[in-house]
Amino acid sequence: MQNTNSKFVVNIIPLQNVVSNTSGLDATAQLSNAVGNIQQMINFDQKAIYTNFLSAYTPGNSIEVLSPLNLCNVGITSNNTPYSTGGGTTCNTYSNAITSASGNTFISLYDTPFVSSPAISMGVQGHQVFQIGGTGNGLFYDNTHTATEFRVSSVNFTADLGTFSTVTVGGTCYAQNFVNLSDERAKYDIQALLNMSSISAKLQNINPYYFKYSGKHTKEIGLLAQELEAEFPECIDSEGHSEKKYVKYNSVVTILLAAVRSLNERVKALESGL
Repeated sequence: MQNTNSKFVVNIIPLQNVVSNTSGLDATAQLSNAVGNIQQMINFDQKAIYTNFLSAYTPGNSIEVLSPLNLCNVGITSNNTPYSTGGGTTCNTYSNAITSASGNTFISLYDTPFVSSPAISMGVQGHQVFQIGGTGNGLFYDNTHTATEFRVSSVNFTADLGTFSTVTVGGTCYAQNFVNLSDERAKYDIQALLNMSSISAKLQNINPYYFKYSGKHTKEIGLLAQELEAEFPECIDSEGHSEKKYVKYNSVVTILLAAVRSLNERVKALESGL
């Protein structure tokens, strides 16, 4: 409207009760579309929600699950983020992780073909406590936090010596039974211990001892590997990089059996001479 003082329009009347938007839909149509979308996402009869993405309502916040979450029929995948090996090096290997609310307790799964890289890693309080190697044939535990025992409870601990596998435990290993492969069909070049009298003589150079392991205060009873190796090197095994010597006590039992048989023969000879 133009007045007598100006050639410009000076009166602007606000529009009332008019919906204006880019879609051109009125409020009823917009609400109808929103309800239709919700009906596609939510099945009220099955109490199920169908969605492609879960996102926090407030940017930067995480999604908290208050009740048990059943994922028995689904898989969990990540966005395939490369993980760092330290020293600024990033592998072309991707990781998926399940962590606690604080992030200190975690289970990480890595898509890696390398035996030196982890495949499954578990951590508590921010440090790794258990790891399975990339090819599945390596088990590791965290010995930087005074982990001294690998405990096996109420099971048989079996090593397949046919493949020359080695399990090294730096502390105490507990189990109900330790089973050694001794089948005749798995052995060759079998020779009997014929000179049992010499075995008895050699045992005179091997002494039993009380001792304590370095760093521990518990008193133990056993043999010294160096003494046993001097007479029966077959009873000794050594760890490659540290060259620590280990006693095969099962082999020692065989030697003691030969010594007992030798003593029995001497007793029989003495008794026959009476």
